[in-house]
Amino acid sequence: MPELRSREQRGLKLVILLMLPVMTLAGFGGFASFLMIGLNPGKTFSAAWSPNGAYRARVMEAYGPTQGCASSTSYVVFVERRWGYIKTGSVTPFCFIGSSSQVAVSWTDSTTLSIACTGCSEETAYAYDQNWGRLHFAFDAQRQ
Repeated sequence: MPELRSREQRGLKLVILLMLPVMTLAGFGGFASFLMIGLNPGKTFSAAWSPNGAYRARVMEAYGPTQGCASSTSYVVFVERRWGYIKTGSVTPFCFIGSSSQVAVSWTDSTTLSIACTGCSEETAYAYDQNWGRLHFAFDAQRQ
């Protein structure tokens, strides 16, 4: 009887030793993918962090139709809320068809994002008309 237990224990030890590297790699892969959830594959032209570091606004090129813009290629202002390295939310408050040099983003304070667009019109731009939680958006469309 004691020999049977010893054989079972050796079998269990072997299974644990074989599975340990696999489970370790799976754990690291899961953790890495959790951190990479917030990565966006679009090309970023400019970015600005809020003074408290909780938000990041980026002017990006979007491929395919996006909210408000029906063009296959347009530019968006993409705002994401972060807690350390982890993205906790995102919103697209502004979308336009034109050139990335037409738009500029800056932070007035920790909760107010100013978005200025030169030469934007109602036909080529979409503006989010609400606040996003405590975050406010201030738009300045300078028409030419």
